[in-house]
Amino acid sequence: MKTIKYIFAAGLIVLLSACGKEEPKYTIPAKPVDFKFDIGFVDHNLANIGSMSVYIKAADKNAYDKQLAGVKGVQTFIAPRLSNEYIGYSGLLIINTGSTLNPTPFAAFDLCCPHERLESIRVVPTNDGTAKCPKCGSVYDIIFGTGQVMEGVSSEKLQTYYVASIGNSAYRVFYY
Repeated sequence: MKTIKYIFAAGLIVLLSACGKEEPKYTIPAKPVDFKFDIGFVDHNLANIGSMSVYIKAADKNAYDKQLAGVKGVQTFIAPRLSNEYIGYSGLLIINTGSTLNPTPFAAFDLCCPHERLESIRVVPTNDGTAKCPKCGSVYDIIFGTGQVMEGVSSEKLQTYYVASIGNSAYRVFYY
């Protein structure tokens, strides 16, 4: 009987210590993400490993394009393109990582810098497979699809989204 009490007490302690406040996965404001791209059509530049596409609201495109001056292999598009598409909080950055370890060779991120948490402060992809915040200077991995902080003050990785194949050369980006 004493053994059962000890086992019960030990189990209760393990159970209670495992229960804690669950931290939110990301701290940027949650916005819907449901976007389709097709590398056999308008998004053909994403067919090449290392190429990137940015999908951003029309009002923000010109200013963002100026920040991209000198960055090779990136194309910007006005989005959403359809009324039932959503591009997250600050817009989408999609990169062809070439990875064969994931279901698709693509990685998708929200453009919002998680340190700044403002819709208007967007990370900018670079020529070396990273993205950099123009305000805080934090640098994030994008070529390996992780969004992890590589340097800078940010303590949180980029918001990542799931990319699934929906047939032939078409893909869907969504929040999971």
